[in-house]
Parts: sequence; C-alpha cells; structure tokens
Amino acid sequence: MNHMYEGESHVPKETGDGYAHYMRELRFNCGKLVHGLWSMWVVSTGWVLYLMFGASGGPAYGLTNHFWPKGVFKTKLFPKKWHAKVIASGAAVIGVVAALAYWAKCTSFATVAAVYGGPWAIMNAWLGIVTLLHHTDVDVPHLEGEEWNYIRGAFLTIDRPYYKIVDWVQHHIGSTHVLHHINPRVPHYHAQEATEAIKKAFPDLYLHDPTPVHVALWRVVTNCISVKKVTNPTGSRQWVYDDPTLPSVKKNNRVF
Repeated sequence: MNHMYEGESHVPKETGDGYAHYMRELRFNCGKLVHGLWSMWVVSTGWVLYLMFGASGGPAYGLTNHFWPKGVFKTKLFPKKWHAKVIASGAAVIGVVAALAYWAKCTSFATVAAVYGGPWAIMNAWLGIVTLLHHTDVDVPHLEGEEWNYIRGAFLTIDRPYYKIVDWVQHHIGSTHVLHHINPRVPHYHAQEATEAIKKAFPDLYLHDPTPVHVALWRVVTNCISVKKVTNPTGSRQWVYDDPTLPSVKKNNRVF
C-alpha cells in the first residue's frame, strides 16, 4: 500500500523514467484532453497487463505473471510454496478460454463477445479504476524504507463514496476501503460501523474524498503522471506527484 518499491500494483514511476517520460511528453505536447483519454484507456485495460507482466507493480518484484511463477517470471511476489496453486489457477484460466473458444465455434464469436466479453471488459475496467482511485490522488504520497510501515500505508488509502446503486452492489467497499487495509478480516456488514470508529479515533490520519467518482478519476488520470522525491521540513522523505504541465528533461541521452 503506497510503497514506492514494494507496492504490488499502481506504483507510480519517477519523473523521467521510461513510460512516465512519454506520458509527460504526451501531456505537454498534445494537451490535457488527449493525455487524459489515453490514460483512461490504459487504466481501463491495464488489469490484464498487470496479471500477465506485472505492469504498474513495484520494482522490487520485477517481471511477474499471475499464472506462471517460474523462469523469467520467478519473483518474491509468489513464494515457492504458492507455485503449485498459481499454476493450478493458470490451468483453470486456460480451461475457461478453451471453453469460450468451443462456445464461439458452436455459436459465433459475436455471441461470446456480447454475452461474456462485454461484462468481462467492464469488470476489468472497474477493477483498474477502483484500485487506482483508492490509492492515488494529487496530494497522497508514496513512501520508502523506514518511512513506510503497514499501518502508515493503510492510512494512505482513500475512502470514496460511489453512486448509491454502486455502493450497494459492492457492499460499500469504496467508502470503507481504509478499513479494508487496516483490518481486512472485518466483514462487510460491519464495515460502515468500523469505518465510523476509525474516523473518530484517527481524525488526522483518515482520508476521505467526497468528490464524485467521475470527477476524481479525471483529476487523477490527468495530474498523477509521475513522482519526485522531496524532504519535508520534519525531515520525512516522500515521493509526491510532480507538476503535470512540465515535460521530462533529457540530458546526455539519459532521461532525468
């Protein structure tokens, strides 16, 4: 949770580093609208890239694959004792793909795309959007080393209320997400009650943003491009989001 190197997903890149460099150039040269639309597409489709290659994962884990934890994909994200379960999960996914292919053969590709592919795409987009919004905003930092600990990372999660019907369907996971990270064993039917207790006990740490989700999403995808390291007056070192209107700087063929 908001660890600059060991976060499992949605870990920001340092300004000037790889993909972040090109995203900043896109924002600078093509404008906020073009960059924002591309970023929305990336967020909506990126879940598959995360599962296959660990896209947006922390550098501590390297190249990862959620279906095959061996060879080039061997990583500490999946300890050896988990390998058999990961491979079994991958085999099950292959089985589902095979069943879908057979279904398409018996009916048509269009039928499978409409009945299965459409809901699947929406689910994947929602996973990417929800995860991004609960761990990212313009004023929420990422930490490293001794600056980070489990509870501090949990309190860098943001509660966001979704539209009423969505809150009901997903058991208010959006507005009780901080609790989910502080103590994931609390059942959903006690989540709102426990969240109220957290608000009262830790008013200076608890993060809640009432901004409508579609407005917050646009703010995040257009402004949270890359981070830079800063040292606060207290001496605390944090990674904060850099000014989105500035391009990356190249020097001696290196990106800084």
